[in-house]
Amino acid sequence: MKKIVILLVVITVLFILNGVGVFAQEQVWEFKLGSKMIETHPESQGVLKFIKLVDERSKGRIKIIPYFGEILGPSKVQLENVITGTQDFYTASYTFLANYVPEFRVHSLPYLFESYEEYQKFLLSPIEENMEKKIIKNVGLRVLNEKKNWKIGAYRVIVSKKPIKSIDDIKGLKLRQPDNQTTIKIWTALGANVVIIPFTETYLALQQGMVDALTTTLEGYSSVKFFDIAKHITKSNEYQQQDCTVMNERKFQSLPQDLQEVIIESMNDAGDFTTQLIENKAIEIENELKNKHGVQIHDIDLKPFKEKTQAAYDELEASGFIPAGILDQIKDYLAE
Repeated sequence: MKKIVILLVVITVLFILNGVGVFAQEQVWEFKLGSKMIETHPESQGVLKFIKLVDERSKGRIKIIPYFGEILGPSKVQLENVITGTQDFYTASYTFLANYVPEFRVHSLPYLFESYEEYQKFLLSPIEENMEKKIIKNVGLRVLNEKKNWKIGAYRVIVSKKPIKSIDDIKGLKLRQPDNQTTIKIWTALGANVVIIPFTETYLALQQGMVDALTTTLEGYSSVKFFDIAKHITKSNEYQQQDCTVMNERKFQSLPQDLQEVIIESMNDAGDFTTQLIENKAIEIENELKNKHGVQIHDIDLKPFKEKTQAAYDELEASGFIPAGILDQIKDYLAE
């Protein structure tokens, strides 16, 4: 009789443990992802690719719900949401992280990096790695793309109703910029009258004359259909850009190791997908803009822009806005 009771106890314990195991395997994490761009933008197509890969590789254990076009608020609001945990992911660019770690201001310094390849080399450097460790420590934001392979836009442009053919045309220009102190200071130094407006409100602002121009990527210009009201784009190539998707660190660490790897690997693969998509579509977009929408694409002498921004760097570093020494560190690293 005693043996039967012990056997029943063992069976009951095993049943409970097995039930716990099944529950753990079936647990589903549901996350909220916010994005700056509208759903038709190539960057958003990359986000959808990331979400699909995560769903497939996690076998449905992670469900990510996307919110495009700043539905969850402008960049600062969404980043604060991710920090507090009311939102799980935010995808935009590295420039917005400068609100928490000043070193990230180098990402939006015009003409600091001569090419996309040079920028990517910096992104894979110990300098960038230390910056990302600092932002985890300071505010609990984890940068997910480890391969640094997620390109945003073929190149950057100045969008305007009237042609911009030299740096003299920047003087007094009502130029829309995001609420980013680095770009505000630089474009002010270049002579623009900077107006801070969320990206999703820029079309209306341009239409109503609140601004004369804005800076964005070729793809951003096309996807938002700025060509309806502004037929001129000038190749500014002010800085290189990559997507920076951040996740709440506490939420990331709450996941099992295998699901953490799923998120990182899926983000890296989505980066390859998006970069290829952008590179393939660039010429197609240019031709469509010129032939279908009557857009004029202008080249410009960038030397005066580079000279003025270099002088601005010196002032920004001297004032402490850019941490002292970081520009020399970057230059030395890139020269290796």
